[in-house]
Amino acid sequence: MKKLFTLFLSAVSTLCLAQSPCDSLSIQVHYAAFNDSFIQVNVANQSSQLFSYPQFTLLNSNGDTVAKEDLNFFGIGQSSIHTLQCYPGMPASSAFSGTLQLYYATIDSYAVCTWNANFNLCPDTCQMFYPSLVNLGGAQVLGNAHWEILNANAQIVTSGTFTLDTANQYSTDSACLSPGQYTMNVHNMTLTPGGQKHISITHNAYSTAPGTSFNGSTASLSFTLFEPCFTPVSVKQGTVASEGISIYAAGKNIMLQSRNGQSLGKVVVRAVDGKVFYSESTAATGLQIALPYASPGVYIVHAAGESVAVKKIFLGE
Repeated sequence: MKKLFTLFLSAVSTLCLAQSPCDSLSIQVHYAAFNDSFIQVNVANQSSQLFSYPQFTLLNSNGDTVAKEDLNFFGIGQSSIHTLQCYPGMPASSAFSGTLQLYYATIDSYAVCTWNANFNLCPDTCQMFYPSLVNLGGAQVLGNAHWEILNANAQIVTSGTFTLDTANQYSTDSACLSPGQYTMNVHNMTLTPGGQKHISITHNAYSTAPGTSFNGSTASLSFTLFEPCFTPVSVKQGTVASEGISIYAAGKNIMLQSRNGQSLGKVVVRAVDGKVFYSESTAATGLQIALPYASPGVYIVHAAGESVAVKKIFLGE
């Protein structure tokens, strides 16, 4: 069993700073692993300065804001990961030319650090992810479970074993994965009944981790990594990745319809913060998803069968 740890291993371009005190910061920029509506900025601070109340903003080459961080930190200590919400106009391609700005508080005003650069938002090598099994409560769970991760072609790319014992009700392993669509299967080998078994996969402490609970002999978890790096569509602009599938909203309902008679496949509906509201694999060519308790706002719909479609829609009252 390997210990869970967080590394800044996302493929990024490290930007060197040429001004003081900003030259004490090492900056890395990349897409969020599990949500294509976010950019992450990894910061390593090599000085004693705190950079109080930091807030990052990403601008394109025209000076338009395309991603911005909500104020979320009291300061930048030794290291932190900052999440920027993408605005309309954020390109889905991996190459980006523009400006990254950091605003932070000083004693009597605000200061700004600026980096002008061309950098790659996508990994150029596989990245470390951490599949895990945890007992969330109830009776202790003891024994082993086999896990495996399959790619979009149903090929096993990596596998291992989770072990729960009296001293540890949490087990994790590691997997080096490239951008793409995956499924993690877990097979109960000798796990005792009871408890609340839950599987998940994480990238770092600041990523929303896909997960699911199970009590049977098997569990399956589908997830997508760095979607803009292999899906040539900008969901921020509400476009559709394939003319083969129509997606639109009708009140609190989401309507999907295949235009070519092919099945819709895996359908997932997420809020812009990454929360999954609906997930199902279907052979149907048409689907109506009712979300009566969803708050009005923007949601991302992803359908991946023989055709692939991604669309950002608005659900009203």
